[in-house]
Amino acid sequence: MGKVCRHCGMESDRDKVCSWCNKDLDEPATSAAQSPTPGRTVAPVSAVPVPQPGRTPSMAGAAATAVALEAQRRSRPVWLYVLIGVAAVIVFVLAVQFAAFSKAMKPPVEPAEWKAVTSHTGHLALQVPATWRFSTAGSEGSFESVLVRCGPLCKVSVDAGQARGALSDVAAASARAGGGPAELSLHETLGMFVAKSDTTYKEEGEPQSCTFAGQRAAYSVYTARRRVGLFGAQVRGWRISCPGTDYGYDVRIEAPARHWEKFQPLGAKVVSSVQFAKK
Repeated sequence: MGKVCRHCGMESDRDKVCSWCNKDLDEPATSAAQSPTPGRTVAPVSAVPVPQPGRTPSMAGAAATAVALEAQRRSRPVWLYVLIGVAAVIVFVLAVQFAAFSKAMKPPVEPAEWKAVTSHTGHLALQVPATWRFSTAGSEGSFESVLVRCGPLCKVSVDAGQARGALSDVAAASARAGGGPAELSLHETLGMFVAKSDTTYKEEGEPQSCTFAGQRAAYSVYTARRRVGLFGAQVRGWRISCPGTDYGYDVRIEAPARHWEKFQPLGAKVVSSVQFAKK
């Protein structure tokens, strides 16, 4: 236990000199009538720290600081914290969406190798770049589809089904009655359906004749808008219609407008490789 200073009333950690006021602990306290020692200033009574039971002055200061910080924190409005949280979420979402959009807008890579693939039903055989993503689905006598991608917006697709086959029969009947080539009639009919389902779809110029898998077909150049998350991009492509055999075929070559000149020859090579085959 330390000694209680007679001068300041505090409990000193040292035995000879007070650790608070640095006065001699053995020296009698100066009375009010006595003059202060020359060269030494006597602290006024109000400036002398008053000890509190069970708490040292250092603990009291720390507690006061903690109370002040807590009061400052509580004085801030709740909506400020909500606003900061919402802003952080928005920034994170935008960063993720922009990263996905930037990836989708990358130019196509020239393939080094090609491979042979067939559709799910086995009716179509074609050549595709070995590094591109290939997927197919179908049901015998019902529908078949092929999708070749080198990115979210660069793709070649082939879709066929009984509904388009029925439209092909109507177009063929119209052609026999003098209504123009069946492939052009089918192309115009399918184009109307596309324009209704996609308001951004716009065709350029008149439809032109071509071939698909050795069959007579027609194609149009078009532009449209596609979304990648929160961002949109202008695309350009070819839409090809072919009455085919039992099905009617809707073929697309599509890529971002800025990369169309580079992707179009690759997409056309995939489409030109398509052949009708049997299992």
